[in-house]
Amino acid sequence: MARWDAFHDGYDEWQKTDGGCDRAETLEELGGFSQDMADLGRQVRAMPQSGFLLPVYTLLAEAAEREEKAMRALYNSWRPFTVDAFIAVDEERANAARLRRQANIGLQELHDRQ
Repeated sequence: MARWDAFHDGYDEWQKTDGGCDRAETLEELGGFSQDMADLGRQVRAMPQSGFLLPVYTLLAEAAEREEKAMRALYNSWRPFTVDAFIAVDEERANAARLRRQANIGLQELHDRQ
């Protein structure tokens, strides 16, 4: 019984601290990632968007917007020991990577024309 009680005491302490997870620190870091992505998004939206560059701009702006929204959603929905929020971010990162590859192809084609 003493070992069983000790087990429960240890588990209860672990649960109280979310397994040692510092929620404030984690949220601060997630907030930093979210802010960094928002800064990148602003830089993308400041890029030239006229003429031949419009299709590239559109792809990059959409990619940035997707990742910005995903990072905000992760910040707002993160909970210790859950993976659902990360799954959504990973899906949006994959979508954004696809858009960025398309933009890169477009830029390469424009470069090859010159």
